[in-house]
Amino acid sequence: MQVASGQIPSYSAVPSWINAVTVVVLAVITWWYARSAKRQANAASKQAKAAELTLAHLQSEIEEHKLIGIAMLVGSVLELKAAVDHWHERMTRWGAIAETVNASILPNEWAISLERAKQIPLSLYQELQNLQRSSRAVSRGIEQFTAMAVAYRGQMQADEIKKQLAKLSNDCIAVFNKLGNFLPPGLIDGYLDK
Repeated sequence: MQVASGQIPSYSAVPSWINAVTVVVLAVITWWYARSAKRQANAASKQAKAAELTLAHLQSEIEEHKLIGIAMLVGSVLELKAAVDHWHERMTRWGAIAETVNASILPNEWAISLERAKQIPLSLYQELQNLQRSSRAVSRGIEQFTAMAVAYRGQMQADEIKKQLAKLSNDCIAVFNKLGNFLPPGLIDGYLDK
């Protein structure tokens, strides 16, 4: 570009050149931003998949803990029923029961089982609490009965305790069957028949 003396040089090509450089710079920035956004989207997708897998794992663990808790309850109810049946049989021969017998019929792990029972419906939890109250009342009745000298014990008292034990046994069966609804099908079928 030669300029004659006295003429003002023409810079009309400079804005075109600046525009071209600006377009190239903006294209590079856009390309870099798109690449960065794609990387972030891929990372977010991987995080979402990991979170989904973690959530599924946690849900399966929660379900497994719930099943374990219900299985513990089933075991405790079965143990309670066995103790009730044992005492029902012993009360048939009430004259042969030694004085001051410890007649606690609740299983040792009942409190733990009842704590785990908070994962089941409230109505069933309340039935378990009723089983506990009834068991304690029957245990006290047996202990009071056995605290008497054999000569002072009576058939009517023994029959009343046997009646309470029979009701408690039936209540155990009812709760057992309700708990079975929360376990996989077939898991406890026929268990009470053994």
